[in-house]
Amino acid sequence: MDHFEILRKVILENSIGDIWETAVMEWDIVSLSEDDSCSSVCVCEKKGLRYCFTIQNVKNNRRLYPIGSTCIKKFGRKDLDISVDTWEKMYRLYEDVKRNKYISVSSEYFSKSILGYLYQNGAFPPTAYNGGKGENDYELMLKKFNHAKLTEKQERKVRAILVNQIIPFVRKEFSFAKC
Repeated sequence: MDHFEILRKVILENSIGDIWETAVMEWDIVSLSEDDSCSSVCVCEKKGLRYCFTIQNVKNNRRLYPIGSTCIKKFGRKDLDISVDTWEKMYRLYEDVKRNKYISVSSEYFSKSILGYLYQNGAFPPTAYNGGKGENDYELMLKKFNHAKLTEKQERKVRAILVNQIIPFVRKEFSFAKC
């Protein structure tokens, strides 16, 4: 049996739906860990995982671990594809924040979906500096990410948002484990 057939079997055995197209709709990513040695084995039996995702079935709460990004992307769900990319970028951001590395608003760490995730999860709280609207900071970060021409004052504010809001949020909200 090839890896995809094994994946199909595992997903169907752990889902309410009994056909692939229905079963894959039941799953969401809930965590990510890293295996520096790349010795983890995916639920599909493929060896050599570096990023080990945990997915959870929203209908029966079953969890599968470890599962690789390649297998998750075989679910054929654009939202999960975006989620995989978001989790992986968040992991890289978290690791570099832990190492006190210089973080910039670039595609190395950010994407529109990452900024959206941060906004939706409270990384841009209302403050006196954004007129009581976190959305203002989010929109400024989007402008910076999209390479809009910013004033010197806006550039300083972007750096302040990174240092005072995003980095502390990432430190507090994320703790990725090792496999």
